[in-house]
Amino acid sequence: MRNVVFMLTTLLFFASIALGQTDGLRRGNQLERQERLEEALELYTALHRQYPHDMRVFEALKRTCFRLKRYDEFIVLAEQAHERTPQPEYLFALGEANLRKGEPHTASTWLDQFLKNDRTEISYHRVASVYTSANMVADAVEVYDEGRRTLGDDALFAKEMALLTRSSDPERFLRESIALYRTNPEERVWVERTLKEELRAGNQTAVLDAIESAMRSYQDEPELRILLGDILVELDEYEAALDAYRGSEEASALLWLAKECEEESKFELAIQAYRDYCAKNPNSAEAHIGMGNCYWAIGNLTEAENLYERAANSASGEDAVRALSCLADIRLSRGDLGGARTSFSRIRDNYPIAAAEATFRIIETYVAEGDFDEATKQIEDILPVDPTRAHYLLGEIHYYRADFEKAEEYYEMVIEGDPDGMWVNDSLERLALLGVADDRLRTYAHAEALLLQRKYDMSIETAKNLLKQDPSAAISPHALFLIAHAYEEKGEHAMAVAGYRDVIANYPESRLCPHAQYRIGLLYLNQMRDIKKARTELETVLFRYPESVIAEKVRNELRSLE
Repeated sequence: MRNVVFMLTTLLFFASIALGQTDGLRRGNQLERQERLEEALELYTALHRQYPHDMRVFEALKRTCFRLKRYDEFIVLAEQAHERTPQPEYLFALGEANLRKGEPHTASTWLDQFLKNDRTEISYHRVASVYTSANMVADAVEVYDEGRRTLGDDALFAKEMALLTRSSDPERFLRESIALYRTNPEERVWVERTLKEELRAGNQTAVLDAIESAMRSYQDEPELRILLGDILVELDEYEAALDAYRGSEEASALLWLAKECEEESKFELAIQAYRDYCAKNPNSAEAHIGMGNCYWAIGNLTEAENLYERAANSASGEDAVRALSCLADIRLSRGDLGGARTSFSRIRDNYPIAAAEATFRIIETYVAEGDFDEATKQIEDILPVDPTRAHYLLGEIHYYRADFEKAEEYYEMVIEGDPDGMWVNDSLERLALLGVADDRLRTYAHAEALLLQRKYDMSIETAKNLLKQDPSAAISPHALFLIAHAYEEKGEHAMAVAGYRDVIANYPESRLCPHAQYRIGLLYLNQMRDIKKARTELETVLFRYPESVIAEKVRNELRSLE
């Protein structure tokens, strides 16, 4: 019984001590927050005398002395604490205090003693950080070097060393950055960003030399080939980047490069990268679709179609839908409406999530063929799914049939049914045309139908004859715009640009002018692959027609070019 009472008494005694310490520290922290530092220091000093071995109290005392710049006072207290109970933390505190006091030699003595007593990674980092804070960069580097030697790890502290040496020793900075890239995958984004900053600063040769030197030292590590490839892409050296990626083990790098080359209109090189990727991933629908896009861009439609077909047959889900959509689009570009309809039908019949869009595309093929009866029949089936789009297509069918009164009813239904929908602007354009056109509208609608059926020359001739009748007629700017559009669809891009410029020059007040300027920008962007010129032409839309209904669309295009 006596033993139990003694134990309980002892526990209560130590609990009261701990409670007293905690309460004192809490009061001290409150005084610090109130900027009553002198009072806090007085409290912490008393606590330190009462609890000389409590490191929480010692740290609070150090913090307050440093804030008050009472370095001498703290040094005396720290030396006394170390004499009573020697331990590394007192040595570190003495070194830090002497540094803050402006006594670097004395500080180094204490910090050296600290490291002799505590040779751990965190200790070397703490000492180097203190030196760094005091702008003693050379001393910090020396500490990190010593830590590497002591702990037997040449890549230790690589990021810290890179940051320290960036200005003072560029060669070592690059070496340390590459070591960090090799040994710490989590830091690779930082390393690449930092090296690319060096490229932009004009240090391309130094960066490439450092990477190639590392590759020689580490026997051509695949990770370093990835880094080299990424840097070469930044320098627009795509072919050399492809060679670098080929030597790596990451096939994903080849796919990424292929997409980059495709984006930059380097289609032949993109095809090589896609082929290299497919050699390692033969069933990749994504790669086959990308390669098909490139072949299409260089005019090899047969090879593009074969690749889309292969992707469609091997893929499922979204990849299959994408492949079949590309297959349908390329068949449309060749005028193969039946073939396009077959591809869209495969989507409609096998992929419910894309069935509605595929059905509308099928309807559009019937409209393009002039089979308005079949188009109308299929629209009736899809009407409940998307009435707004269905009504717009019905309006178009009646427009091409020259039943303008019925067409007007459907366009108005579009606007009333979905005022903020994507078909409203097109419906408004049609209504405006119906409102200002005269008896020549029937001829114009026929020219549009011919264009839809890809009878480009007949459409151009019909529109030109309309212009000759009366260039000042309300329908004339529309006829001229249609001629330019027909040339665009025909692939005669220079003629298309000239035609759109004629719209702007001859009918400067027409609401078609911003659209004509926009089409010029898109032609330079997507067909002529002149991004600089495209940007200029698109910016002209915003400069001349800032309130146009297509202004936001133009801004989006410009943002995509940034």
